[in-house]
Amino acid sequence: MADTPKRIQRRRTKGYRLPEGAVIEQPHLILNLGELAGKDLACFCPLPAEGEPDRCHAALLLSLANGDPDA
Repeated sequence: MADTPKRIQRRRTKGYRLPEGAVIEQPHLILNLGELAGKDLACFCPLPAEGEPDRCHAALLLSLANGDPDA
């Protein structure tokens, strides 16, 4: 079974590279949510504290793309 897609916080540090297969959030992806299904999504929003809900736009897109009924 594949890992659950996750949101990755992008870094602006020298030498940082996104993990293989990660997608950088772009506005046109809202129209093509199927392209995001099963993929990790990266943006610059800070990650939530442990136990806090993730209110980032990328987290919402991932929920919608992967059929989360609570999205």
